[in-house]
Amino acid sequence: MSQRDVSRSVARVLIVGADPQVVDAVRRCAIAAGIETDEVFSLTQARTRWSTADVVVVGDDQINDLACQSLPTRTGVLVVSRDLTDSSPWRLAVLLGAERVVDVGSELSDLVDRFTAGSSARATVLAVVPGSGGAGASVTAAVLAMSGSALGHQTVLCDADPESAGADLLLGLDETPGLRWNHLNPSAGPPPGDRLFTSLPRLADCAVITRDRGQQAMPDSGLIRSTIHALGASADLIIADLPRGDRELRNDVIAVCDLVFVVVTCDLRGATSAMNLVESIRDRADVRLLTRSRAGDSLDPDDVANWLDLPLESALPNEQGIISAVDRGEPICRHRRSRLAATCVEIVRGVVR
Repeated sequence: MSQRDVSRSVARVLIVGADPQVVDAVRRCAIAAGIETDEVFSLTQARTRWSTADVVVVGDDQINDLACQSLPTRTGVLVVSRDLTDSSPWRLAVLLGAERVVDVGSELSDLVDRFTAGSSARATVLAVVPGSGGAGASVTAAVLAMSGSALGHQTVLCDADPESAGADLLLGLDETPGLRWNHLNPSAGPPPGDRLFTSLPRLADCAVITRDRGQQAMPDSGLIRSTIHALGASADLIIADLPRGDRELRNDVIAVCDLVFVVVTCDLRGATSAMNLVESIRDRADVRLLTRSRAGDSLDPDDVANWLDLPLESALPNEQGIISAVDRGEPICRHRRSRLAATCVEIVRGVVR
C-alpha cells in the first residue's frame, strides 16, 4: 500500500485577474503543482479572500486597482504580467508588497516552484549524478527507484540524463505504452499530477518518465522541474537521473531536489574527475557520496569521502554482473535479490520521509 494513503493538506492559490491568458497560465501552474485555485475578478471578492489564501497571484490588469485599496499587509503575493517592458507592474508591485513580478511568457516554472513551496503534498526528490564516466549512476538510480517501490512508496524514475540509454530500458519498460517526454508540450507544462502519474509506463509501483526512442534531446530544465513538481503531488518518491556534463540542466533540477547522491568509483581517476562536479553543486543541495568499488581499485570508500569532503552515505557493493547484464539489454528487475538492491533498500529506508 502506498505511503501516500493518509490525507495531506493542500495549499490554495487566490488568482485575481480578468485576462484569460494570464489566468489560464496561472491555473495550469497550480494544477501542475497539485494545488487548488480560487479565481476572482472583482475587488470585493478579492478583499474577502485576501488574507486566507496561501498564495495570492494578481494579474497586471488588476494590480492598479488593488494597489489603491487598503488591503491588509501579507506575505505570499505575486504579480503576473504579459509585458515586463512597462515599468508599471514593478512600481505597483512594490505598493502591493508583492514578492516578485513574474513574466507569464518565460517564468512559469518559477511560479510552479513557488506554489509547491506552499504545499505539504510533496514527494521526496533524490538526484543521482555520476562523478565520472562509468560510475554506474543510471543503474544506481534505477535500483533506488525499484527499492522505493519495494518499500511501498509510489515511485517515479525521472530520466533527465541525455547520455543515458533510457530509464525505461533499464526497467524493461521500453515496449510498454505510456507518456514520454516528447508527449509533453513545453509551453503548456505538464498535466495535473494524478493524471500525469497514471499515464506513465510502470513496473508495479515504480513509474518512469523518459525519452521516446526517436527523441534525441532532453526537454529543457524548466519542463523537467515542473514535471517533478506535478508528480510530487501524487508520488511519494522521485529519483532523478541527472547528467554530469550538462551543467545548466543538472544544476537547475538539483534546485528542486531534497538530496543529491554523487556516484564515484574508488580510484584516483574517478575521485579526481568528481572533484569539479562536487564543488559546483556543494552549495546548492544536501550532497552525499555513494562509492562503487571494483576489483583492483586503489582507494577505499573512506579515502574518496575524505578526498571530496563529502559524507559517505553508502559503499555500493561490486555487482559487475548487473552492469554486464544491462549491457546485454537485460532489465535490472531480474536482479531484485542482488546485494546492490539490498543496499539501495537501506538507503531509501534511511532518507525517505
